[in-house]
Amino acid sequence: MQHEKELIEEVLRLVREMIILSDEGHAAAEDDGCRLLYAILQDCAYRIKMEVEQAQQR
Repeated sequence: MQHEKELIEEVLRLVREMIILSDEGHAAAEDDGCRLLYAILQDCAYRIKMEVEQAQQR
């Protein structure tokens, strides 16, 4: 169980990094293709975060 908790914490750490990267990418993006890429990254991060939170409530 402890190993699973550590893995979930690692997933949440990665989600935070994804959100930071997407924010930085949006600020630096010079075209719509790049903006779309960072929007997808951010969306995926929030979806993963939502799944982890739902799993923790079970």
